Amino acid sequence: MIIAYPVNPIRMPFGDAGIVFNKAAPVSGGDPLITTSPLSWTDTKSNTAEYGISFSKYAVVTHEALGRGDIYVIGDPNIFINSMQNIESGYANAQFINLLLSSHEMILVDTYSTRIEQPAGLWTIIHRIQTNIEYRLGFATLILLVILITWQKIII
Repeated sequence: MIIAYPVNPIRMPFGDAGIVFNKAAPVSGGDPLITTSPLSWTDTKSNTAEYGISFSKYAVVTHEALGRGDIYVIGDPNIFINSMQNIESGYANAQFINLLLSSHEMILVDTYSTRIEQPAGLWTIIHRIQTNIEYRLGFATLILLVILITWQKIII
């Protein structure tokens, strides 16, 4: 568990309360909104057998204005599950989610593009069909082809 704190108390009015993250990952880009303490560490060589530990302060929530909307990058998609919102009263998890929900008309949450929540196997194909027009067209073509072949065999 990682406890992170707002960078600017005016933008994130939680007082001294921190936000508890389950599997926080450092994020970059945009304006940092919530960061860890300076004694936080991350493994900088996670793809090799060596360890590369780096101590620093890491942003776990950043913000970027894009057109008429806002993009918030949160380094832990688990912040949205109920058990993470109902943490002890000394932490501001529920306040953070309520602030996001109350200040925006529509919220889209994408946990697929995180390394933590990527589906495997058949779920990857289903996700691509749902989110990509080329895959939808290919899938529709495949279904039509199966129907035509089946209809052809019934007639003959």
